[in-house]
Amino acid sequence: VGYGEGKLVITPGSTANTAVDSIRFVFKVPKYHEVIDSESPHASFVRTWPSSTVHPDFFGFNYKFFDTDLGGSPPATVTYTFEDISAAGQYFVAATNVVTPDRAKVAISITNAGTTQLVGKVDQSLAALNGVGLVDLSPGPVTVELAVADDNTKRYAIADAIMLLQLHGACLPNEFLDQGSAVTICQTCTVCPHGTFQTAACSSVADTACQE
Repeated sequence: VGYGEGKLVITPGSTANTAVDSIRFVFKVPKYHEVIDSESPHASFVRTWPSSTVHPDFFGFNYKFFDTDLGGSPPATVTYTFEDISAAGQYFVAATNVVTPDRAKVAISITNAGTTQLVGKVDQSLAALNGVGLVDLSPGPVTVELAVADDNTKRYAIADAIMLLQLHGACLPNEFLDQGSAVTICQTCTVCPHGTFQTAACSSVADTACQE
């Protein structure tokens, strides 16, 4: 599950002819990957969140929305309950949200092992699939709460699907976890080009370091 881009790099100074026919993408299955839709029985609501299909790019059959003109007492929230996480590690949190100019900014927080932390905020200007952030989780149940952000200026809060993806163990031995990218998570380790030497080897969380 995901998307990205691929490229073919021709080594500088190469003199041989090169023919390109096709490129194959292989999707690796992580240790833990789960998506909970707003239609799931594992999603619970505070206040009234009607269903809609007016705007495209939603996950599943529809999405939910809350009209912030109705006021904020009690706070309108959606809670997604992920049953027991089997292994500790770093997890990638993503949210699908339909794109509409009136979409309100929402805050997404996560509770695990008795601790609640803000993962990030999803702004109305972002795309339909938003990488919210990376969190360290312990074994056990996890709840993800979506709420209207305190600095929101738009009208309609959208609740659709939340994805939880375990990162540790998802990359191949010749790859590293690029924590600065919300889309392409695993990157291939760099091979130092001719004329440079390696100052640090590629690790699970950092690329090769090369120096002239």
